[in-house]
Amino acid sequence: MTSLRNVKHYRISFKHWKTGEVKTIDARDIEGVKINENSDRIVVWNITEGNVEDIIRDTIVSNEEVVFSNNI
Repeated sequence: MTSLRNVKHYRISFKHWKTGEVKTIDARDIEGVKINENSDRIVVWNITEGNVEDIIRDTIVSNEEVVFSNNI
């Protein structure tokens, strides 16, 4: 297992597929899960809510890599 300090962290804003509400979360890649660049979805660990988030790429409003002080 690698340290979570080596895992990229993101702040992602996206429109909920059903309600259209813009949702902003802090997220990180899930260790061992490779993102398929050809897929219309990405799956990340939602740090904000403590669960897996399945996001449709076309709904992403903004996506920035962030560095948290503890990065966990």
